[in-house]
Amino acid sequence: MTDLPEGVETAIKQAVSAQTNVDVEEIEILEAEEQEWPNACLGLAEEGEVCAEVITPGWEVRVEAGGEEYVYRTDEEGTTIRREE
Repeated sequence: MTDLPEGVETAIKQAVSAQTNVDVEEIEILEAEEQEWPNACLGLAEEGEVCAEVITPGWEVRVEAGGEEYVYRTDEEGTTIRREE
């Protein structure tokens, strides 16, 4: 597992908590891998959404929250966070 920056880990846990109603302290990072996303929407643009077509470095993070596993994508700083469906 690549070392996920603390700020990115905190941002992901807060986002997961907001989406799942699981306490931040109960969310576990299972795996984190550096990625280069194809656009500013982290390769997860929604229908009709316009995304800057620029390679965006970031992270793919697998987490466990409330007994469920989720995969999230972030930019390098964790300011943009999207969940894979």
